[in-house]
Amino acid sequence: MQAFGKFTCKKKLVYRTEAYLYVNAKDKTLSLEEFEGMMEEKHNFIAGTIMMFHPGNSVPKAFDATKSLMDQNYDFTQSYSELSLDKTLLAYDGILKAYEGRLIEIKTLFNLNESNLQRKNALVKFNVDLEGSKVNFDGDNYNFSKKIVFEGKFVFFAWGDKFTKETFPNIYAYAQGIFKTASTQIGAIAFTHDPTQSIEEAKTSLHFGHPISVGDLKNKVPKAIKKAFKTTPPSCTVW
Repeated sequence: MQAFGKFTCKKKLVYRTEAYLYVNAKDKTLSLEEFEGMMEEKHNFIAGTIMMFHPGNSVPKAFDATKSLMDQNYDFTQSYSELSLDKTLLAYDGILKAYEGRLIEIKTLFNLNESNLQRKNALVKFNVDLEGSKVNFDGDNYNFSKKIVFEGKFVFFAWGDKFTKETFPNIYAYAQGIFKTASTQIGAIAFTHDPTQSIEEAKTSLHFGHPISVGDLKNKVPKAIKKAFKTTPPSCTVW
């Protein structure tokens, strides 16, 4: 499995605005040039989308994931770069065999390329921005439902449970809009969810299993995600 992506830098903040997983066909390693060729006809190659919360500190190969790309003289004017496979992406390694030779798009609720959102008190700032002012982060941080386009045959939601309607109402409304847009554009919507909730209740709470979880969910959610992808397209599964 390989990953490719695109970054921007606005007001000294880095955003990963695009990301894709390539599910390697047998003995096939994709060059950057070959990937860019696929992107020229991406509607023919994207099998579906995985919707995550944020990129973490995603970096191109040969760059240090413990440092900002700004501090490593990354050239933000270039198009795509091959990415290092961080633990969030590696969670899908080996379970996407049904899509060999194709691309899985990785979209994120927020594009801020920062490993620790709590350090920047980011969720509070996101919630303020989503009132309509956008005073904290550039528009590159957001994937608004009126503009977002999903490709392929499925959308698999795995953005976790960092927000509720009560704690961050603007983030909830923003996420709800994305979920509704995906449901309209793409027929197959899937996710893993709490066994105490029905599928419809999970759709309301918008709490979906994240592949990197802690506590009791550390092993349960990855196993549920693996089970969800045993069907084509993936299916809703309890953890």
